This record gives sequence, C-alpha cells and structure tokens, in this order.
Amino acid sequence: MIKKKNKAKELVAELEDLFLRDGSEMRERGLYQRVIADIARLNGHVDKDTALLARMKEIILELKKIV
Repeated sequence: MIKKKNKAKELVAELEDLFLRDGSEMRERGLYQRVIADIARLNGHVDKDTALLARMKEIILELKKIV
C-alpha cells in the first residue's frame, strides 16, 4: 500500500523552517529570529509588526501540533 503524503504537514514544516529557523549567523536565521535580534538593538521596543510576528510563531507551533 502506497502512503499518500500529508501536504499540510509538509507546508507546516516549510513554514517552520522559513520562519523559525535558528542558525549561528544572521543569514541562517528565519524571519522571527531576525526580528527578535533587532528588538535588542531597538532598546526593547516592540511594535505592532513584532507582535504580529510573535502571533505567527504561535500559529505555526499550534499547526505543527495538529498535523
């Protein structure tokens, strides 16, 4: 029996890789890690965009649990 690939699981994994990837250098990091690094540079100021990125992280992690 051939098992059909779970497309949703693949998409969530790709989102996680693009968004939450954490490398040792800035170019290896995902979008979320880059923004978090900028918060320290901006004296801890969190704007609406940063709050949205934090929510996106939560959504990706919840989707990962479901699929």
